[in-house]
Amino acid sequence: MHKPIKKYTHSGFIRDDSDFIRLRGELERLIEQQMRYEGYVPIYELGSNWATNYEPEEKRYSFKLTMYAAFAGKVRAGQFSYWQNGRLK
Repeated sequence: MHKPIKKYTHSGFIRDDSDFIRLRGELERLIEQQMRYEGYVPIYELGSNWATNYEPEEKRYSFKLTMYAAFAGKVRAGQFSYWQNGRLK
C-alpha cells in the first residue's frame, strides 16, 4: 500500500560556510522531530537534499534543506527509524 509522501523544507541564510556541516545536522534533526510529531517517518532512499548559493552582494550564503517522509501514524513514527523499500525499518 502506497503512503502519501510529504516534503519538509527549511531555507535561510548563513554568513560563514564553515558552519554548513553543523547547521545541516541540526536542521535535519529538527525537521525529523517535526515529521515524527506529525506521524511521518523519513524515507531512506530519498535522503536529504542540501543546496547552497553564495550571494556576493550580501556576503552570505542562502541554503535550502529538503527531506521527504511518508505517513506511519503518531505511535509508529516513534517506533521505527525510516521507510525503506516501502517498509518501516
